[in-house]
Amino acid sequence: MYDLTPFTQRRNQYQTSKDIFTESGYANLSFDSPHSPPSPQTQAIWTDLLVIEQSPRPEILINAWQSMPSSGYDFSLGRDKIVVKYSLSEDRTHGFTLDQLRPPVHAHVLVASTVLREADSCSSGMSLKDLYARIRLRVSAADSLLRLYTIIAHAVGDNRAQFEDVQFDYSSAVDYLEFYEGADIPCIDRKYIPLQVSDVSFSSNLSGLVDVRRSERAAELMKSPLFRGLV
Repeated sequence: MYDLTPFTQRRNQYQTSKDIFTESGYANLSFDSPHSPPSPQTQAIWTDLLVIEQSPRPEILINAWQSMPSSGYDFSLGRDKIVVKYSLSEDRTHGFTLDQLRPPVHAHVLVASTVLREADSCSSGMSLKDLYARIRLRVSAADSLLRLYTIIAHAVGDNRAQFEDVQFDYSSAVDYLEFYEGADIPCIDRKYIPLQVSDVSFSSNLSGLVDVRRSERAAELMKSPLFRGLV
């Protein structure tokens, strides 16, 4: 793991975003693990970064990114939440918990969904490092850049292969990326669940749902501090 203390303590002294990555040693990050297949953690964080990278306002999503999403949400800002899911097949079947899709009253949940494929010689492959580099070029706030760097560093640890070598098909993932209303996703009705039962989880197929950005509710997204980062 990287020692972030020196430049974390001095973040207010940075004049440009470049200073953070010069000080942190971004160009010479020290990873030592050998090549390995994609881990679920790498797949999940790559998909989160794709959502950030595709945003017209990436700083909004970076600041809402949950480093330890124990609540079940990848991005959270007030009552607005985004769950990010990927599928290794085209049927868009994802696992959810009941609390993710049916949160307390007044919470508003969107689900980001895409299809993830490992890159091959014929595809436009990108690694975590590649996505990170693309995002940081579009972000000027030092605190946002520090948050982005820190979450990635904590997730990847010292595994250089997962950060640099594991690549996924970028163009395909972008083409498949869609956002759905959590309330529209097939879900178990709470009234059929005994009071003594908790931690309910299930899988739902999202095929046939309409991307909320192309629906009549798209204008409503702009009213949300979080969701306006998607349109």
